Amino acid sequence: MSGATIDGPGSIFGAPKLNGLADNGGPTLTMLPQWDSPAFQAGDPNWSAPPANDQRGTGFPRDAGGRVSMGAIQGRSAKPIDPVFPPSAPREVQAVAGDEQALVTWMAPASTGSFPVTTYQVDDSTGEISVLVSVTPGEPLSTVIQDLGNGREYAFRVRALNGAGWGTWSDYSDTVIPQPGPSILISGTRDGRFARVQGETTGLVGQSMIPRVRLPGPHPYKDGVARPVVDDAGEFTWQRQGGKKVYVYFFTEDLQLRSNRVIIPAQR
Repeated sequence: MSGATIDGPGSIFGAPKLNGLADNGGPTLTMLPQWDSPAFQAGDPNWSAPPANDQRGTGFPRDAGGRVSMGAIQGRSAKPIDPVFPPSAPREVQAVAGDEQALVTWMAPASTGSFPVTTYQVDDSTGEISVLVSVTPGEPLSTVIQDLGNGREYAFRVRALNGAGWGTWSDYSDTVIPQPGPSILISGTRDGRFARVQGETTGLVGQSMIPRVRLPGPHPYKDGVARPVVDDAGEFTWQRQGGKKVYVYFFTEDLQLRSNRVIIPAQR
């Protein structure tokens, strides 16, 4: 054919987007339009019966929904639901033992998945401990596991929860053994251009803490200038101005006891 013009109702140009032949009801196999098929409700708006039904026959009216579709079937398949994903595994899980307790710290997953992370779960290698930690903006990703047995070995792992479900578990931390005696447990947060550390100690009231600090890249750890003193409650605070990611841990002045390491993210 040459010299013809095709236009008006009942014409489709391009792929009709139909599913394969299948039993969609009726005596014969038919091809159901996909959810975004141009054939859906694309028939002549002035159409009127007969036929009153589509190719499938009785029970399948041609004008269902008020608009006529082109092709064998009056209808289409449902729109596919977009897949959703849980978070990836939390990173840098660390544990530092104290007297019948351990501080567990971690970094957020590299991917939060399809939704924000709302909760973390921490459990241990003995299978006796499982703790849920709610996410609070601005608070460190850490928890103190209490009522541990001194002299026993523990390792910890963490996973994250979002609206799609639980993500995969992290690797276990290094093994720690709670013991009576002095201890230093720290957690880190960022407040704008300030990286802040909160420390909790046992048996170290009045002692100065030496911060060891490293920035990203091939840089060694260096002693920080400010040296906080442990107060009567066994606590200390420390901060550093700067927007870069920072790695921090603390030593006692005699260098015999060190804390866990925290990683404080860069300013956003």
